[in-house]
Amino acid sequence: MARGISASAKGALLFRCSLVAMLAAAVLTSTPAIAQGAAESAETSREEPIVVTGTRLTRPDLTATSPINIVSEERIALSGNGTLEQTLNQLPQLKGQGGATSGNTNASGVYTADLRGLGDGRTLVLVNGRRFVPANTSLRVDLSTIPEALIKRVDVVTGGASAVYGSDAVAGVVNFILHDAFDGIKARYSMGITERGDGRRDKADLTIGANFAEDRGNVVANFSYNRQEQILAGSRDFSAVTLNESGDTLIPGGATQIPGSFIPLSSAQRAQISGVNFNIPGCTATGLRFDASGAAQPFCNPQDLYNFAADNLLIRPQTRYQLTVLGHYKISDSVTAYAEGYFVRNENSYQIAPVAFTARSGQTGPLNIPNADINPALSPSTRAFFAANRSIFDANNDGIFNVTNLQTRPIELGPRSYDFERTSYQGTFGLRGNFALGSGNWTWDAYYSYQALDQFQGAYGTVSNPRLTLGLDVVIDPVTQQARCRTQVAGCVPVNIFGVGSLSPEAAAFIAPPATAKTRVTRNLASANVAGELFQLPAGPVGVALGFEYRKESFRFNPDVQVAEGQTSNGVPQPANAGSFDVAEQFAEVRIPILADTPFFHDLALEGAFRRSDYSTIGVTYAYKGGAQWALAPWFRLRGAYQRAVRAPDLANLFASKSSGFSAGSDPCDSRRSPSAAVKAFCVLQGVPAADINTYIQAGTGFTSTGGGNPNLHEEKSNTYTVGFVLNPPFMQGLNIAADYYDITVDDAISNVTAQTTVDQCFLALDLNNPFCQRISRFGNGDVELVETSLINVASRRVRGIDVQVDYSLRLPSALDIGGEPARLNFQFAGNWQFNDTTTPLPGDAKIECSGKFGPGCTGSGLAVSSDFKAQLGMVYTSGPISLSAQGRYIGDIDLRDGQTGYRDHFPGEGYLDLSMRYRVGDSFELFGGVNNLFDNEPPLLGFRMGGPVNTSEATYDIVGRRFFVGAEVKF
Repeated sequence: MARGISASAKGALLFRCSLVAMLAAAVLTSTPAIAQGAAESAETSREEPIVVTGTRLTRPDLTATSPINIVSEERIALSGNGTLEQTLNQLPQLKGQGGATSGNTNASGVYTADLRGLGDGRTLVLVNGRRFVPANTSLRVDLSTIPEALIKRVDVVTGGASAVYGSDAVAGVVNFILHDAFDGIKARYSMGITERGDGRRDKADLTIGANFAEDRGNVVANFSYNRQEQILAGSRDFSAVTLNESGDTLIPGGATQIPGSFIPLSSAQRAQISGVNFNIPGCTATGLRFDASGAAQPFCNPQDLYNFAADNLLIRPQTRYQLTVLGHYKISDSVTAYAEGYFVRNENSYQIAPVAFTARSGQTGPLNIPNADINPALSPSTRAFFAANRSIFDANNDGIFNVTNLQTRPIELGPRSYDFERTSYQGTFGLRGNFALGSGNWTWDAYYSYQALDQFQGAYGTVSNPRLTLGLDVVIDPVTQQARCRTQVAGCVPVNIFGVGSLSPEAAAFIAPPATAKTRVTRNLASANVAGELFQLPAGPVGVALGFEYRKESFRFNPDVQVAEGQTSNGVPQPANAGSFDVAEQFAEVRIPILADTPFFHDLALEGAFRRSDYSTIGVTYAYKGGAQWALAPWFRLRGAYQRAVRAPDLANLFASKSSGFSAGSDPCDSRRSPSAAVKAFCVLQGVPAADINTYIQAGTGFTSTGGGNPNLHEEKSNTYTVGFVLNPPFMQGLNIAADYYDITVDDAISNVTAQTTVDQCFLALDLNNPFCQRISRFGNGDVELVETSLINVASRRVRGIDVQVDYSLRLPSALDIGGEPARLNFQFAGNWQFNDTTTPLPGDAKIECSGKFGPGCTGSGLAVSSDFKAQLGMVYTSGPISLSAQGRYIGDIDLRDGQTGYRDHFPGEGYLDLSMRYRVGDSFELFGGVNNLFDNEPPLLGFRMGGPVNTSEATYDIVGRRFFVGAEVKF
C-alpha cells in the first residue's frame, strides 16, 4: 500500500515538473519568423469549404460554436497504446470504461465512449459523419471495431448535438474521419508486452489502395489483426487478494463460499452439533466446512475464507479480425458515387473464480437432500455427520435433510468463463455532389446503410439448480448396486458437494451445462441532406443545411433452455425476445453573418438548428440549438451556444427480457410498523381488506419483482450551455489557446429502481395514480403480489466544468536540425476542471456529488472515478527522419464522498509518463517503439468496497504497469 501512495505522489510531482520544463523549453527555443510561416500555411489550407463535426454547414474555416478537440492520426500512432479506445480514454473529456480488453467489469468486452461521464448511451459515435454498426442492443458502437489504420483524425465535440445528429448526442459526438483514398501498399506490425512478461499484444495491418479510371476513382482495402493475451489479477500485488477495510487500514479478505461447502451456524446451533470440536485455539468458528474426506470441520474466520480475486482478469484475452473496403468513383464533375464495407470478427472472453452460490432446492428456502444419512453418493464421513445430527437437519424425521444457507464453490468446475463472439457487417452506398444555385455553391449527400451484428455468448462453469437438486437425490440401483439418481432424466449423475474434490468429472459436467444465447441486431438507415449558401448579406453568405433521415432498429434474442428458464446459479430467467422501432427525422441548420471586418467585429454570426423526430415508440420529439460567434479580431474569438438535446430509449431500454426475482423488503401496511391513519386508508385503497387493516401482517420477508425493459419509457431531455474563447495571439505565433465552460443537465434519465424504493416512493405520495404506485399489485388477502422494477424515467444528472486546450508549435534553432531538415517542437496541453458531477436518483432525493470523490455511489465495480481534474501534457520533437514524443497524463486527487466512512478519506493524484520514438529509413520504411507508464506507477488502493474486485478503479487508473512496444511500417 505504501508503494501505491508513493507512486501517486511521484506521478503528481512528475506531471508538475514536466509542465514547467516543457513551458520553459517553449519560451527559450521559440523562433517567431518560422512560426509566422506556419501560420500563413495554415491560412492557405482554409480556402476550400469543409464540413466541421457538430454542424452540417459547409464553410471555409474551422470555427464552430461547439467546442471540438481533434485527435490526429500522428497522435494515435505515437501513443503506443494497444487499442484505439485506450488512447481516447486518456482524453480529459472522456471518462474511462475499462476498455474492451480490460478485466471483468466490462462484461461483454465492448468499449464505448463516455463524454463527461454521463453514460455511454449519451455519447453518439460516428464514422465519417454517419452512424456505425452497433455492438449490442443498447446500440452502442464498439470503438475497437473502427479500422485504426485508416483513421485520419478523430473529432470530439463536447456539447449536445441532437439537433444536428439525432438521439444520443446529449453529451456530444465522437466522429472518426477515415482516409477514403490511398494509392499503394502499406504494411504495419507492432508488438507490446509488460515488464513482467505478460499481456502480450500483437497488431498487424495491411492496406492496399489504387486509383482507376484515369484517377476518377479509388478503392482502398484494409485488413487488420489484433491479438491480446490475458493478465491475471493474481499477478499484481494490488489485486492478488481482496482487500477489506479494518479501521484505518486494509486487510486480506475472502468469501465464505468455499470449496467443499460451508454451513453457517449460530452459537446456539454450534452447541447442538455432534462430532465437531469448535473450541480450537485461534479459531473464530462461525460454522462448519467439509474437508477432502467429507468430514465436518469447524470453519475458522478468516483463515478458511476463499480468495476469489486471484482468478479474476485485469486484461482479458481478445482476438479480432477486420476487413474494411472504401471506394468512390467520380461519375461526373458534380456527382460522385461512394461505397463503404466493414466486416469485423471479435472474439473475447473473461473469467472469474469458480462459481459461488447458496445451494437451494428452489428460488428460496433451504437445500433439501433426501436421505443424507444413507445417500450413497456422499462419503461415509458425510453420511455419519448427518446421521449424528438428524435432529437438527431432519427435525420432522421425514427423510429430507434441510440445510439452510449452504454456501459452496465447486472448484472442480474450474473458473467461470464467459465467451463472446461478435460478427459485425456494414454496407453503405451513396451519392454526393455539388451544384450552383444563384450565387451560392451547394453540396448534397444521400446514402443507404445496412448494418448487422451477430453475437454468440456462452457461460461455462455455472451451476444449474434443477440439475443440482436431481443429482443430490440418490438411491442404490437394485441391479448394479451402484449409486444412481432417483429420477433418471437429462443424463442425471449422482452429485456430492460435501468435501474438497468430491465432485466427479461426470457430476461436474451434469450440473454445469453450457448456457448459451444468440443475439442479432440490425439497422436500416437512409439519409439525405443538402447544404449551401442561401443568399448574401453585407457580412457574408447565409448558410443553410436541410435533411431527412430514416432509421429502423431491430433485434432478436434466442437463448438456450438454461438461460431461458434461469437454470443457472443466478436463477434469473431470460426468455427469448425480439423488438424493433423506427424513426423518421427532418432537420435544418442556419448560419447568419451579422457583422464582418469592422472594428471589434471581425466576425459576428448567429447559428441555429432544429430537428423533428417521429418515433414509432415515443412519438414526436424536438431538439434545437442556438449559438453565436464573435471574433473581436482575427486572433480572438468568443463563442457560446444553448442546445436542447434528447435521447430516445434504445432497444435494450424498451425490450430487454423480463425476469423475476425476490428481494428483501418491508410492506408499509404491516401492522407491526404502526402505520398512520392516512397510510392505513391508502392500504385499503390499494387492496388490503378493510376488515384486516389493523391486524395485517406481511407474508414473507420481501417482494417478488419483475424487471427488464419498459416499452412505456419516454425520451430523456437535456439542456447544455457552453461559452468560451479561442485565442491565437499575434505576438506569439504558433500558440493557440481555447477554453470553454459547460453546464449540462439531464432530466427524466432512464434508471433502475429497486422494489423497496418503488414501495417507499409510492407511500410517500399516497396516490394510486402515482407512477410508483402503478407498479405495485396485491393479492386479494392484501399481500404484495408483484412489484414492477423495469426501467423508468426518474433520475437526473448535472455536470459542470471547464475545458482548456493549449497548442504551441515552434521552429527550433538550426543547430538542432537533423539531416538538414527543420527541427520543430510541438506542445499540447489539454485539461478538464470538473466542478460538479451530480446525480439525483429520485425526485426530492438528496443529491449525490461525485466530482473528485470516491465511495459508494461514485466508485466501485466497473465505475470510473469522476475526477475533478484530468489533464494531458504532450511534447513532440520532429526533424528529418526522427520523431520523439513525451506524453504526461494526470488524474487529480480524490476525497471520500460526503457522509461516507472509509479507511482513508483522501488519495493524491496519479501521474504517468509515456515515451515513444519513430525513425524513418528512406521514404518507405519506418521503425517505432516506446514505453508507457515509465515509472511503473501502481493505482491507488481503494479496497473491495470502494474499488470493486481488483481493489481499485480499473476504468480510471493504469492497472498493467510499465510496458513496452516496438513495431515497423513499410510502404510501397
